[in-house]
Amino acid sequence: MPLGRRLETLDVLGQDVGDAICAAGAGTALVDVRTADEYAVSHVDGATNVDIRSLAANADMIPTDSNVISYCGSGHRAGMSVPAMHVVGVATSKAYGGSYDSLVEAGATVAAS
Repeated sequence: MPLGRRLETLDVLGQDVGDAICAAGAGTALVDVRTADEYAVSHVDGATNVDIRSLAANADMIPTDSNVISYCGSGHRAGMSVPAMHVVGVATSKAYGGSYDSLVEAGATVAAS
């Protein structure tokens, strides 16, 4: 199967699930795959920051015993994080395909470092 086709069929959540991320609770871990600087400015409360560029080196920060939803500034890095998480053993990962701003607009509780 061509690589492009594989990426199209990965578990990527659409923008209409911002409310699901906002309501994520027990059994769901949020992973912010933006840079540490972006995370420091503002992030979804309770999210763990694992920069997409260091995901493999920091895989131990991502829980493997719960559902994982990643998000980023635009949805692009979150989409790239799904296959990367699968490689490091996080089989239950999904990506929020919308922007960070759309999460905030949907009512996500925001925190600042």
